[in-house]
Amino acid sequence: MRKIIPLLAVALCLVISTNLKASSYSNSNPFNIPFTSVSNHLITSNLDAYLFEDCDPIEAPYLDDLDGDNWVAGSGFFNSGSEIDPCWESNPTSGFFWGTRTGDTNSSNTGPSDDVSGGGNYVYLRTSSGNDGDLATLQGPTINVGTATDPIISFYYHMFGDNMGTLSLEVREEGDADWTEVFSLTGQQQTSSADDWIQETVALTDFDTATNIEFRFLGERGDGSLGNMAIDEVYVGSAPTCFDPENIAITTDANSIDLVWDLASEASEGYIWEVYEFGNNLSDENPFLDGTVGSTENTLTIEGLQAGSIYTLRLLSDCGVDDGLSSGSLIEFETECGVVFTPYVENFDGPRWATGTTDANDNMVLDECWENDEPVDGFFWGTRTGNTNSSDTGPNQDFNGDGNYIYLRSNSTSSGEIASFKGPAANLANLEEPSISFYYHMYGEDMGTLSLEARTLGDTDWVEVFSISGQQQESNGDFWEEVVADITDFANETIEFRFLGESGSSSASQMAIDNVSIQEAPSCFNLTEFDVLGGDVFANATWNNSPSASEGFIINIYESGANIEVDDPLFTEIAEAGTSEFEITGLEPLNDYLATIQADCGAENGLSNLRQAVFSTFNTGDACGAAIEIDEVPFSDSDSTSNYTSIYSGLPGSECGSTLQHLNQNDVVYRYTAEESGGLDITLKDISGTYAGVFVYDTCDDIGDFCLDGFGNAFGDGSSDINLIEVPVEAGENYYIVVSHWLNTSIDYTLEVDFISCARPGNLGDQITGPAEIELFWDALGDETQWEVEYGLTPTQQGDEGNTTVLVDQESLILDDLESTTNYRFWVRGVCDLETEDYSVWVGPHNFRSPIIPIEIGAGESYEEVYCYGNNEFKEWLFLSTADPIEEGLLMTWNSGSIEDLANSNDVLRIYDGFSNEGNLLWDSDDDGVELTDLEFESTTGAFYMILITDIAQSCQGGQGELPEEFDFKVSSPTDISTTDFDADNFSYYPNPIENILNVNAINVIDDIQLFDITGKKVKAFTPNNNQIQLNLEGIPSGTYIMKVEINGESENFKVIKK
Repeated sequence: MRKIIPLLAVALCLVISTNLKASSYSNSNPFNIPFTSVSNHLITSNLDAYLFEDCDPIEAPYLDDLDGDNWVAGSGFFNSGSEIDPCWESNPTSGFFWGTRTGDTNSSNTGPSDDVSGGGNYVYLRTSSGNDGDLATLQGPTINVGTATDPIISFYYHMFGDNMGTLSLEVREEGDADWTEVFSLTGQQQTSSADDWIQETVALTDFDTATNIEFRFLGERGDGSLGNMAIDEVYVGSAPTCFDPENIAITTDANSIDLVWDLASEASEGYIWEVYEFGNNLSDENPFLDGTVGSTENTLTIEGLQAGSIYTLRLLSDCGVDDGLSSGSLIEFETECGVVFTPYVENFDGPRWATGTTDANDNMVLDECWENDEPVDGFFWGTRTGNTNSSDTGPNQDFNGDGNYIYLRSNSTSSGEIASFKGPAANLANLEEPSISFYYHMYGEDMGTLSLEARTLGDTDWVEVFSISGQQQESNGDFWEEVVADITDFANETIEFRFLGESGSSSASQMAIDNVSIQEAPSCFNLTEFDVLGGDVFANATWNNSPSASEGFIINIYESGANIEVDDPLFTEIAEAGTSEFEITGLEPLNDYLATIQADCGAENGLSNLRQAVFSTFNTGDACGAAIEIDEVPFSDSDSTSNYTSIYSGLPGSECGSTLQHLNQNDVVYRYTAEESGGLDITLKDISGTYAGVFVYDTCDDIGDFCLDGFGNAFGDGSSDINLIEVPVEAGENYYIVVSHWLNTSIDYTLEVDFISCARPGNLGDQITGPAEIELFWDALGDETQWEVEYGLTPTQQGDEGNTTVLVDQESLILDDLESTTNYRFWVRGVCDLETEDYSVWVGPHNFRSPIIPIEIGAGESYEEVYCYGNNEFKEWLFLSTADPIEEGLLMTWNSGSIEDLANSNDVLRIYDGFSNEGNLLWDSDDDGVELTDLEFESTTGAFYMILITDIAQSCQGGQGELPEEFDFKVSSPTDISTTDFDADNFSYYPNPIENILNVNAINVIDDIQLFDITGKKVKAFTPNNNQIQLNLEGIPSGTYIMKVEINGESENFKVIKK
């Protein structure tokens, strides 16, 4: 027996579009396709449309929006699980294929972000697989067009991607072997995933005498993976005969609009007009205003609109019973600023508001009907979405969770500044007891004052109706609080209102407001948040406290799916007034529930509106709220994920060691409460399946978003253990360990958890601290006071024979006996108790290169060199003055020399004033030229560092064309320029090397002392104005420094070594 399923009329609204594009009709009006639902006017065909499960020919008109039960959207990168209607055929069926999808295609820079209607399905060609020129077909069901007048095929397409190929449509009469191409389009047509779909309408003029036709879409792959083309809303049937009015013009005012248009000859029954508020779904929601106009009228005035608002106008031709309605011209318009009528609501989410960017909230846009006063540069009210880029102040999202709010940016102002934010004038005549309500968020330890003021329009004095000061929330994520300000003193008047923000004592004072409304004052405030998180036999309910709930809160628990209007609750709980959380007990595991809550404001004020939350309970171990407790460590548990259900899905999150969908299968959750600070060693072993993972989170909310540590096996090697070493934990905090897997149905495993009290060090590094001297350093991450350091030549491994091991009692080690310019590596571990051999794990290796051994030049001495460089060369020089005092440093003079100057040359010579390439750059052949002859450089640090790097093209030693000239240079230490103020009898400093205090004595007054590190960076400065001074150098790192002393306008440099 054949089953017949009527085609739903609600699925036939695809023609409400301004993007319709005709390919074979000359009329410029958009086509009207039958079965269009317009408000309460339903146009139906004289033929019934049916879908037959055994795929017999379907009588036109036929429309498929691809959203029915037979279309199953795939998921993930490979679009796994995609299914198409059985009366459609896709070839091939995997890899490079047409498949069903909802949302985006999981591919950056190609494909649509959603289907035509929003939230439904479409079919797309997945081009991540396949080769250039591959073809994939998608054939629809056979359609009987025998009774259709001027048959057409209409569909929407989306073609965004740099590698977009060709989309074609072919048609043939049933039984024919050959296909006829009726449409073809090549290359990118949209410029982003969010761009509108484009509708294509193709006239089937070659098939107007056919009875049954077949049609198919062909996708040809382009030259890359960025070519995900898509189709949606496929229609086969008669061409439209009713067309929209043309040349519509709108003139706007604050509360009305005037329309004029050209008469449409087909509109025998006149015109239908509808006005929708911004954000309304025209297919599902009733218009804000609507009406009709006679067939001979082409002007209209629409009144009763809100000032400063966005609306959508739809104007349709009514062509009578036979020809139906046109699809409707859609025009978006904005009314002018002016007095708004009440009730009035503004949530700051429409297109008249635009969020800012960066910490400074640059590029934000305010609705022009609101006024912003910025008394100080950088201190202003601005639009924002998400957080404010400040972790210690401001909200992390708006009141509704995904829109805009207005916040007072306070990064660049002083305490006590006041910025105002003024709304439009409002007529209160419609309200008996008017109030202004809004939500605020005031998190920040130096929060200032938020005030609300009102006044009668035309008055000069403002009246304060609300004020609050100081921090009100404890974190960025805390609930917004509602304020309802009484303005009954202004009843029946037209008022102005404004928010004032007074800055606090620092930038941690970013206050925010959202959801401003002017309406009747409530007698019992509604709750704005209600969440329930299920455990195994319990659940935790949270809400925002309501000050009007004098009798507390009524919580009812129902079975999931209950009708709360008629069904009795399973049980009722009463939470005390002033509370905002409650533990619900007596639940069954693995069950779905519905919870409701109302504020009880007493006999006079009644109950608030009811809020609902759906939640589920789990088996122990299924979810974070029902985690398996790790009561003590060491801990070991052998189990199988087959014993649990799938609660989480998708990626484990950032910093989780995997980018695969490890949470898609069953997960097991453990909870550990740290008794002391330290680290956890976590091992997952005896793994029976593939693609196992273990991930650690510090809150339930982080699961799927952010890990403390984790690893997911990306290669499916079930034989390998997974080890997470020293995951840091703090005493008293909870940590959640999730065991999961990807692809396979389940895994057996053993989880072992142990506590590590001796923390491993972190942040290994190195720095050159002097000639032939390098410091190795690290950070202590625990209470250890000693460390064991092991170092050796690259590529040795930790523990290799020949490495050197040193025990130190500080977080660094200085080495001065290494081979010059040689690659080394080092490891370090914490020593918590040497006697009991309580060590952390080894950390490393950290690779480093030993410093160059310098060429020393004494007072009055010089060094000369002639050098002809070769190809593929890396050479360093370090010249160091050993004179004491260093005097005027060193002088480098060049007799001759040059660097290769061929096109695309990579040869480079750089000269620095200092001990390394962190010194002051004196000359760079890339920027300063290749000729060195007659150049002269002076060093103020007592050192020159020079580095040469060459390629294979040409050198002083050989190559084609004119070769670079050999280097001929001299480095000298000047003599006889010391003044008597710095003679040994007149000046001294001691001790050297020093611990912390350096004594400096002179016969004359010392004007200035400056201390530089080996890079030439000034680290200390003193102005003694005395002939004796003790310099306290405590706190500066160990190493070699240059001390520059000035006496009587003359200066000398001296080398100082800090232990």
